[in-house]
Amino acid sequence: MKKFRERFLKSRLVWHGRAVDFRVDTVRLPNGRPATREYLDHRGAVAVVPFIGSDVILVRQYRHPVGKTTCEIPAGKLDEGEKPLACIKRELKEETG
Repeated sequence: MKKFRERFLKSRLVWHGRAVDFRVDTVRLPNGRPATREYLDHRGAVAVVPFIGSDVILVRQYRHPVGKTTCEIPAGKLDEGEKPLACIKRELKEETG
C-alpha cells in the first residue's frame, strides 16, 4: 500500500483563544495540488478511567455545547508546564474527591 503524504507549506493563526487556537494550514498533496486543512489546536488535556474494583467511576459535568449535564470519565486541561500524571491526580481529586 502506497503511503499518502502531504507536504506542509504554511500555517496561519486565524483565532487565538484561552484553551484552543483555530489554524488554517496549506499543504501540497501527492498529486501536486495545494489543499487547505482547518483545525483546532488544543493546548493539552488528560482523561482517566478510574476503577473501584470492577466498577468504572464516572462524573457528572454540565457541558455548554450540548446544553445539559453528561456522565463522563474524569478529565481536564493541563495547566502550563504541568506534567500529565500530575494533572490526572489533580483532576481525580477535584472531580471525585
